[in-house]
Amino acid sequence: MRMDKKLRILLILPLYGGSLPIGRFCAQALHDMGHLVETFEAPDFYSSFSALKQLRVGADRLEYLENSFLQLISQAVLAKAETFEPDLVLSMAQAHLSRQALKKLSKDNITTAMWFMEDHRLFTYWKGFAPYYDYFAVIQKEPVLAELEEMGVNALYLPMAALPSFHRQEILSGMDQKRFS
Repeated sequence: MRMDKKLRILLILPLYGGSLPIGRFCAQALHDMGHLVETFEAPDFYSSFSALKQLRVGADRLEYLENSFLQLISQAVLAKAETFEPDLVLSMAQAHLSRQALKKLSKDNITTAMWFMEDHRLFTYWKGFAPYYDYFAVIQKEPVLAELEEMGVNALYLPMAALPSFHRQEILSGMDQKRFS
């Protein structure tokens, strides 16, 4: 994948969580850089996913239903990729792409990347998914970068960033300066 050309990027947002607004900032930043960005709006599916917990079924059955739902999300992402034909599929942390979906994207020669902006010690699911991505970016350096390298993963350190059009200095009035000091 050449980075000097304008790319078609399919950005996969998570259902919910702290990486959701960051994903939206990423979409805007990539667009501002001149790329064609299509966003998979997983949050649109969140209420249905949440409704599964209201069924009052056993833990095993609930886990099966949740996994089936997440497989459906992965299939929807694949359908979107077939239509949009991206150069890159960029998943934000907590975005749900199954291993099978990642294998299919790889088979279709679509580059995949994950920006894992979570604590690698608390959220350990990365170990099972990182090898299926072409690029795996993390916000922490060691020991996670060494672990990813041992796994044969093309990993990179990508700390949090800012979208200049949003994250900018505000000039406060004298009254606000007193109020917020």
